[in-house]
Amino acid sequence: FAIAPDGTGKRRPLSTAPANNEFDYQSIAVSPDGSHVTFTRWFSHGPDGRPYPSSLGWLPRVYVLDIATGTEVALPTPAGTGQSGPAVYSPDGALVAYARVYREGAFQIVVANADGSGNERTIGPRKPGPTDGTDVAAWWNFTPDGTALLVRYGNDEWGTTQMLPLDGSPATDLGTGGMDFIDMQRLRP
Repeated sequence: FAIAPDGTGKRRPLSTAPANNEFDYQSIAVSPDGSHVTFTRWFSHGPDGRPYPSSLGWLPRVYVLDIATGTEVALPTPAGTGQSGPAVYSPDGALVAYARVYREGAFQIVVANADGSGNERTIGPRKPGPTDGTDVAAWWNFTPDGTALLVRYGNDEWGTTQMLPLDGSPATDLGTGGMDFIDMQRLRP
């Protein structure tokens, strides 16, 4: 739903599709211009309609919702992989970053075109994780100029933070330790 920031007025439904299950519409992120919303939807069946083996559980996918039309587009991903959000937007709104989930028990941060047209590419190392994407131990955000991702791998107790350039240049280690928040302040022009 869209609601006024002060909570007044009528709530306006945004999605025209009903929830797939109780796990739908998680990890919501709004585009910089407010025209789109990304969210994670969970499935127990593959794109071909066949159910996943019960040992694999559910598989998350990241969707982009056009607020004006209610149209939902699944971000493309290779067969047998899932996606987990939040799918954060680049400062210009052209890209989104999220985690690709691998069935063998790993995840990797990826960047893709925010309009759902594809060009999904991996950024940084593949890290161990659950086979179903339920607990991706990382948090990410774009740098203010949109040329890199700040990624914190780990949990509240211990982790490492890196700056990962989108052009594939080597990562910069920004430190390790306990609870860290990741963000970068834009320099005033």
